[in-house]
Amino acid sequence: MKINGTSGVKSIKDYNNNTEVFYKKKKIEKAEDSIQISTIGKNLTIYSVEEKFINSNDRVCKIKKQIEEGNYRIDSKSIAKKILESMKEKSL
Repeated sequence: MKINGTSGVKSIKDYNNNTEVFYKKKKIEKAEDSIQISTIGKNLTIYSVEEKFINSNDRVCKIKKQIEEGNYRIDSKSIAKKILESMKEKSL
């Protein structure tokens, strides 16, 4: 039996077209993660227990003034202690 007019290439093209349509339908845009902090949440940093959040602008101004007047003294023991603490945290 002989069947004329069939081409393997046409079948492959049809298959490829169908798969493209299928994947286009299933295409979902990727959503990016994001975070939003409310103004109330931002204002809560005033009540933080950590020293780095308490009046940092006032502290910076005070230190700048001491440096300009020549009264700022560096506590080397305190600096060394903080460096060691930081290194210990990184090694854990």
